[in-house]
Amino acid sequence: MKLNTSFCVVAIAAALSAQAAVAATPVPPTTVLYGGGATFPSEAYVGPSFLKTLGNPRRLSQTLGVTAPANVSVNPAALTDKTALFGAFAVVNPTIGVSYCQTGSGVGKGALSGARNATADCGDYGVAAPVGFAGPTIDADFAGSDEPVAQSDITAFNANAVGSDPAAPRSATKTSLVQIPAVAGSIAFVYNNPSLGKKKLNLTRSDVCGIFAGTITDWSQLTHTPKVTIAAKPIKVVYRSDSSGTTFSLANFLSQACPSLTLPDDTAQPANKFQMNKVFTAVVTGGVPGGSIPASGNGGIVSTVAINDGAIGYADIADGLARAKIAGGLITYATVSYAADLAKEALVIAPEASGVCPAGTFGKIKDANDGKAAGPGNPVGGTTLEPITTVLNPSTTKSLKFTCPAVTYNKLDPAKNLVPKGFTAIKLTTQAAKVLGTVNAATGRQPLADITVGTLPAGVTSCIQTVDPADYAQPLPAATKKAAADFDRYPVIAVSYLMGYTNGYGAKLAAIKSLLKAPFDAAVLGKTKTIGKAAGFQPLDLVSAASTTPVFVANSAAAIVDACVAN
Repeated sequence: MKLNTSFCVVAIAAALSAQAAVAATPVPPTTVLYGGGATFPSEAYVGPSFLKTLGNPRRLSQTLGVTAPANVSVNPAALTDKTALFGAFAVVNPTIGVSYCQTGSGVGKGALSGARNATADCGDYGVAAPVGFAGPTIDADFAGSDEPVAQSDITAFNANAVGSDPAAPRSATKTSLVQIPAVAGSIAFVYNNPSLGKKKLNLTRSDVCGIFAGTITDWSQLTHTPKVTIAAKPIKVVYRSDSSGTTFSLANFLSQACPSLTLPDDTAQPANKFQMNKVFTAVVTGGVPGGSIPASGNGGIVSTVAINDGAIGYADIADGLARAKIAGGLITYATVSYAADLAKEALVIAPEASGVCPAGTFGKIKDANDGKAAGPGNPVGGTTLEPITTVLNPSTTKSLKFTCPAVTYNKLDPAKNLVPKGFTAIKLTTQAAKVLGTVNAATGRQPLADITVGTLPAGVTSCIQTVDPADYAQPLPAATKKAAADFDRYPVIAVSYLMGYTNGYGAKLAAIKSLLKAPFDAAVLGKTKTIGKAAGFQPLDLVSAASTTPVFVANSAAAIVDACVAN
């Protein structure tokens, strides 16, 4: 019998086509985790694909195979990138899907506490502000926040227990919170000033402080970009209108750095000028700078800067880079330096007199420590680098000519210099059973405090792990070959947290535990490209401080999750 080869070829092709169609259809995950909150780590968590959707960028991103809940009417969600943290997590754990809404930290913590209904609208950028996570249930599975839990959040959590608020009651089984530091990222100062051309703006710490204090109001006052004189133009500060962990982290830097500036060309701000707060209008004592423009979300900041000539705002660097690319380069971001560079300065010192070099000057001198000179700062050609302040002339007859060396500070890039050279993670100490305390109005600082006894169930307070904001408000300066003190990493960063419950997950227990461990899971991080070198986000190397519960002494976030998320 002769075979009909044409028929066979067609049949085989049809079978292969059917198989390909089946293979191309995503298999829905058996468990979906619904969360939202912080917009700062959005590119780290979901990647930049949400920016490429038609119309306004999506706030809601979902991993492959996740569909909108039947009870919620939402615009189609963006697909989470496979190389972002949540996308890589779903690749490693194909039975688990993740839905994340970029609401801002305030709404995120509100949904977790039950103060907000997680089924409410997530929305898109450019429309009404989000009020929920577009989830299937009134309480969320997890939340993201760049501001750690405060005692007021625990009070809100307890106030929104079942029966206390019929509009948004939290499940009765969810009786306590867990908080894990997850990732760190750079807060970039994005700007729009075409007159700079291809020159990248450099800001000193003093410049940053002056811009947000309202004492620097014109671009011509920004004089620390090498070989550039910037033409006069009003500065328009763009700030977050929503309750924002990014604002909290910026305020953490401003309140720590700005009152302590003492170097040449620095202008220190009053000790109480900046107050730690997640609402920008409460950060600046005396009100926001004139002509400021509010915008919702990190994305809203970048988009608003893009359409306002002369604007400067603050946002995560990854969002800034992604939106700048889409906007055709209308916006870019600044580097930041410890202080203003200083040129060489010539001194002529009379016999047995002294001269003074500018603060911060550093060079090789011979002094009393070398055993030969009359006193500190004697410039007779030493062998070690030391700060140079007072320069002594030991001669009784001759004047001394001395050149104070130039001082050059690192111009730190938020994408490239988040960690010092040779490091692949940011090492921080996490403290158990600590929350944000009360802001000291005189200093603007918000120290950590113990959780109020009795406000959380006994035995689980250590499940709230917090990094003291003072630990990352700015790096510790150290001497370099070109300056007596300088930073070795970009100074303005945020630490973002993942938050959930200690109990009440039922069938989702294994899935939520895996998600909370994801930022420290080698298999997940190995597939993640949005966290790491030049991404603007870095993993955390967490060291646990002493705790009342022995398990937390281990330097393992996974151990904390396993001990805390019980059912």
